[in-house]
Order: sequence, then structure tokens, then C-alpha cells
Amino acid sequence: MGDISHIYPESAIPDNLRDAAKAYNYIVNGINTDFPLDPDEQPMPRWHSIAFPALTFALWTNPKRIYLVGCDCADVGYSKIENKSPDVLNASVHKIKTGWNAFKEFACKNYPNTKIISINPIGLKGMFSDIEL
Repeated sequence: MGDISHIYPESAIPDNLRDAAKAYNYIVNGINTDFPLDPDEQPMPRWHSIAFPALTFALWTNPKRIYLVGCDCADVGYSKIENKSPDVLNASVHKIKTGWNAFKEFACKNYPNTKIISINPIGLKGMFSDIEL
């Protein structure tokens, strides 16, 4: 379970729920922090998306491939449904795109044998290997 209680104490997951789920905590750090080589020992970054802690863990397992599905990083989809103003939406997309750029740099440098494939990309088109279905 991602633990950001050091940032947002009100979001702490009660110990009894964690224990009942037999879950382990991992620490999620501030928004614009570096990606760790060892997420078991270092906090994982958020970069305005829950995708980044998940991808940090996935890379740590050293897979041959990671498929990105639904990681559009574009001003369409859920955020559009929420009726956010175009300015707020563009700022959010820009922040998340910065995280994707940081993730790509980290993955290329530290996991060069892991191929990252984006399925039907919109905002991430051209960033990784693309597959259009």
C-alpha cells in the first residue's frame, strides 16, 4: 500500500486494514522526486500520477517489457469529464508529462534492456515504442 501519510497525515491507512489485507507499505515521496534504484529502501515519486510508483516497482523487477495501457497524458478522458478549465487541465497534463520524461530518462539509463511499449498512445505518442490497435 502506498504510504503518503508523511505528506498527508489524514490519508494514513489504518494498521488494522493493512494487516487484514496482508499488505506491505511502500513510501511515496513528494511529487517531483527522483526515481529510486531500490524502492524497497527509498521512497517512490508521484509526479502527479499513481502510475509512477507502479512503474518504479515494475522496473525494479527487471522485466523484458512493460506495456502502458490507459496512460494517455492528454487533455482527453477522465480529466475532461471532470469539467476542469482548459488552463487547469493543460497545467496538469504538463506536470504529468514532465514526470513521463523523467521516467523515460531513468528507465533508459538504468533499465536499458526493458522495452516500454505504449498501447494506443495519445499524449505519449512517440515517447516509447507505440502500438496502435
